[in-house]
Amino acid sequence: MLDPQVLSSPDFERTLAAQFLNEASLAGKLCHPHIAAILEASVNRDSGYIAIEYVPGGNLSQYVAPAKLLPPQQAIQIAFKACGALDYAFKQGIVHRDIKPAHIMVVSGTNIKVADFGAAYLKAGRETQIAEIGSPYYMSPEQITGDELGEHSDMFSLGVVLFELFTGCRPFVADTLKELFAKILNHEPAPPRTLRPELSPDIEHMLLRMLGKSPSGRYPSWADLALDIARIGRLSVYEQEISDCDRFTWLKKVPLLQRLDDAELWQLVHAGRWTRIPSQQAIVREGEAASTLFFLASGQAKVTRHGKLLSVLSAGVADDNYLDRSTTTILSG
Repeated sequence: MLDPQVLSSPDFERTLAAQFLNEASLAGKLCHPHIAAILEASVNRDSGYIAIEYVPGGNLSQYVAPAKLLPPQQAIQIAFKACGALDYAFKQGIVHRDIKPAHIMVVSGTNIKVADFGAAYLKAGRETQIAEIGSPYYMSPEQITGDELGEHSDMFSLGVVLFELFTGCRPFVADTLKELFAKILNHEPAPPRTLRPELSPDIEHMLLRMLGKSPSGRYPSWADLALDIARIGRLSVYEQEISDCDRFTWLKKVPLLQRLDDAELWQLVHAGRWTRIPSQQAIVREGEAASTLFFLASGQAKVTRHGKLLSVLSAGVADDNYLDRSTTTILSG
């Protein structure tokens, strides 16, 4: 609910009301598993409220202190999901403009929801951009200079958040706002591995690229960033657990699922049961009762009959040649 002091602020009509109305205008428009849903909103000169989906786990601020950092693999999963959420918002014509740890809520584990789109600039609308909207430590260079803001501004801000999440330090700190803005505009951050040696060179490269001084120095798009995050996740030493970003990336390649949007694919990510199967282990045998739909995410599976090879199935490739045969067995390859 709007605080009475906010309502009486001289800046209410110029900035605060605009932010609140922006948030209210998004009610029901952003439907993504990693964006906190805005359920209802109302604002007038005397009162105002926004009803938002309840997210129980606090926000990322609890994980940016040096003593409470998450394992790098968990931080990678959070990065991938935040990237997907902001990509979805940008495709709806929305730039968040105020990404910071307090605005990325935690459902549980690495499941997050981006919240607080009050500073958002709807590119399809006629709203005037207000340069000072945003949190100083997380502002992009173009936000400071008052240039037009696009997806790369949010990418820079997310880069600052992830820098904190991986290292426990902010990339740009200063005693005054003027000095802070000068550092964001002109100084390079410390290499993340000097702050946390266990980080991989790939994570360091990703963070520094997101913090490029100009939009052209960052990733070309959210999709390019997501692919790099997924690649980094696969290079992790964590081999036993199948990460959410790998699940999403694999499902996106399945021809049968091409018509599904990202939000629907994320539902499959969490609805399915994922496992790694040792070589030569039977997955399906002819005549067994079954109510399961299988997707082969990686590797190969052999289809045999009486020990003779009928077909080899590969990830993302459909092959129904064996369906009219009897006594077939599918073995992991």
